[in-house]
Amino acid sequence: MFIAGKDNREARRQADQGWSVRQRTLKSSIGCTGIGLHCGQRINMTLHPAEPDTGIVFRRSGVAANGGVIPALWSQVVDTRLCTVIGNTDGVVVGTVEHLLAAFAGVCIDNVVVEINGPEVPIMDGSAAPFVFLMECAGFCEQNALRRAIRLRKKVQVREGDRLAVLYPTAGGFSVGCEIVFPSRVVARQAHVVAVNPPVFSAEISRARTFGFLEEVAQLRAAGLARGGSL
Repeated sequence: MFIAGKDNREARRQADQGWSVRQRTLKSSIGCTGIGLHCGQRINMTLHPAEPDTGIVFRRSGVAANGGVIPALWSQVVDTRLCTVIGNTDGVVVGTVEHLLAAFAGVCIDNVVVEINGPEVPIMDGSAAPFVFLMECAGFCEQNALRRAIRLRKKVQVREGDRLAVLYPTAGGFSVGCEIVFPSRVVARQAHVVAVNPPVFSAEISRARTFGFLEEVAQLRAAGLARGGSL
């Protein structure tokens, strides 16, 4: 791990690519209302500014005291079937967090408290773009603390079945290459490579939307899922 601002070359490179060297939060609280993709409930969610080194923290309103607090850490992931669900030792969970967390990472928000009154982040239009817009409306605030980041020193590979993720060290910025393969003739095989930075994330990547197949809808709803999905 390195602290961005203490490595001058790394700091310059990050700044040139649009990444913030200092930690960032929101200038003010801002909220939205939407439907949970799987639970089908109407969800109210508010994003609150937070102090340096707070990180991303979810807080379920209506849950007693600190029992509703869930830090957004990999170690808090409790389920990944059709969405990412995080939870705490009290059994409190928040699901479908992936688009919101992508938005935080994409626009360099390090510290925020997400107050939510239901079990799932609202799906909005199925992309991260509404969350980026929400944060742009609230405004961004640089904080008097340097960002921390992990520097990859060797190749890392994870495989599960026919799914594969490989991370490579590089001094040339952050690039993502993705490939999907579906039996559907509409989707088939698609691949894309993109150099990621905040302007590119906001203008291009954030608009990528969740999709599904009509023939799977009945099965999903029979399993109690996709109750808030629409055609």
